[in-house]
Amino acid sequence: MRHWSIVFYSCAPHFYLHLMFFYMLLQYQWMKKDMASVDRSKTPWLIFMGHRPMYTSAPGFLSVDEKFVDKVEPLLLASKVDLVLFGHVHNYERTCSIYKSQCMKLPCKDEAGIDTYDHSNYSAPVQAIIGMAGFSLDKFPSGINNSWSLSRHSEYGSLRAHATRTDIKLEVSMYENLRLALHTVRHLRMDSMTFI
Repeated sequence: MRHWSIVFYSCAPHFYLHLMFFYMLLQYQWMKKDMASVDRSKTPWLIFMGHRPMYTSAPGFLSVDEKFVDKVEPLLLASKVDLVLFGHVHNYERTCSIYKSQCMKLPCKDEAGIDTYDHSNYSAPVQAIIGMAGFSLDKFPSGINNSWSLSRHSEYGSLRAHATRTDIKLEVSMYENLRLALHTVRHLRMDSMTFI
């Protein structure tokens, strides 16, 4: 039996201002070297996690750090990162396979209507904000039309993932009438996607 794994990179730096650039450079150099060393025959999936998103339709205080995007997004593409997960914004939003604000590839619908991203012919990572688990929700403004934003929900929810060597299945559950004190939820809708 061959063992394989998924590599997760988490990037949420919080530094004192005078040390920030030094530590960010060290972190970037480490990520670049480590991602370049990944053997995709043993590690079929590469997932990057961060705090502040690269893309969001929700306006707000410091939602996107353009310097972070300019430096890290080319690294994610060069390393063929499959999926990028972020928090910070308290809602759920999923993109197409995106690079420099352009959809490089759209998912196909399978027979059940689930978005399927075929990464056998890699184009760019898919990005998702999964900050809908608690605190208060951030609303989306009316009239937004970002072509790269394929699914948006300002509702409480959770993400569940299952990975095999050949695919990753992600299921996002949205909940209405969330009552933490009673530990009850009423299921509202699902946003499911598969990577192959």
